Amino acid sequence: MMNKSRKILDLENQIDKLKNELEATKAEIRRSKPRSRLLGRWAKHLNYGDVLVVTDRPDDDGDVYVIAPKVGANVPEFPVCVSLADLTFCEESNLPEMADTGSIWFADVDDSETSARRIAVTKAGRDCWRSRPVGVDAVSEWRDEDVTLISPLVTAKPWDVKTASTEEEYFCLPEGSVVAAPGAHPWTLYQRIWMNGEERKWDRELAGVSRQVLRWGWGE
Repeated sequence: MMNKSRKILDLENQIDKLKNELEATKAEIRRSKPRSRLLGRWAKHLNYGDVLVVTDRPDDDGDVYVIAPKVGANVPEFPVCVSLADLTFCEESNLPEMADTGSIWFADVDDSETSARRIAVTKAGRDCWRSRPVGVDAVSEWRDEDVTLISPLVTAKPWDVKTASTEEEYFCLPEGSVVAAPGAHPWTLYQRIWMNGEERKWDRELAGVSRQVLRWGWGE
């Protein structure tokens, strides 16, 4: 009887030790996670898969609210509270499919016909990357599987983008963005072409005029 009691006590001590180690590990992970400007960011969750963070900062317990757009048996229908430590953001994994729309990265690209090393690429949408024209075929669009991310250049922060005036600033705006100069009709970006009624223009053709960014991407 004593042996069983001692074994139970030993197991309980081991459980307490593991719990403490788990909490310490979670605390360490939380310290390395982004702590602000989380609203609208995509992340991976072990149980829910792709989730969208719908709170800007974690609470005192290190928790945030997320929604999971995909339909499935384990996917909640309403926002749920999860630990920030249980989320994996794109900069932690360098997975192209996890990168935020509008973020810019140094990357190697290769679609088996055209390739380039250490070029700047912009996440334009789901499974869609844009870059400057590469090769004789002027390839400028890549899928996730064509891209090997190296390091982030610009994290997607739509709340920081108020205006665009240079070719580079227009180039960095994701598909679906809307810009307009004061008193002028707006331009909408679709398939890397800016449209205004019947008019069509490239980034370089809009450059030189400062326009307010009315919408970042499709407003996701």
